[in-house]
Amino acid sequence: MASHPEEFVDFGCFPMGSNEKLLSSGDRLDAHFDNGRHRLAVEVKTSKCSEDELQRGVYQAVKYRAVLRAEQKAIRHVPNGEAVLVSTRAPNAETRALIKRLQVRFQQVPLEAEQE
Repeated sequence: MASHPEEFVDFGCFPMGSNEKLLSSGDRLDAHFDNGRHRLAVEVKTSKCSEDELQRGVYQAVKYRAVLRAEQKAIRHVPNGEAVLVSTRAPNAETRALIKRLQVRFQQVPLEAEQE
């Protein structure tokens, strides 16, 4: 995902991202984008993940969004960090409700994305 910033234009215009970005919390992001004004954390779940794992991804996105904003506040930047959960599979109704309730951005990508 880090090599496809064009997939995330809804969040801003980003240069090429990085994989496995280490956060101050000790967490590692699947992909991270930073354009100097905005930061975006990307949590990726494959088509083979269980519904439980997809739901864990929702909570990871909530946590990553909070950590990005805390890091921004710590250096006196506008805390506008965002996180998105990306998967090639569609969430079931329960997971969709959780995504909505926790205000997590979700993006479904084509199955071919797993081959890259």
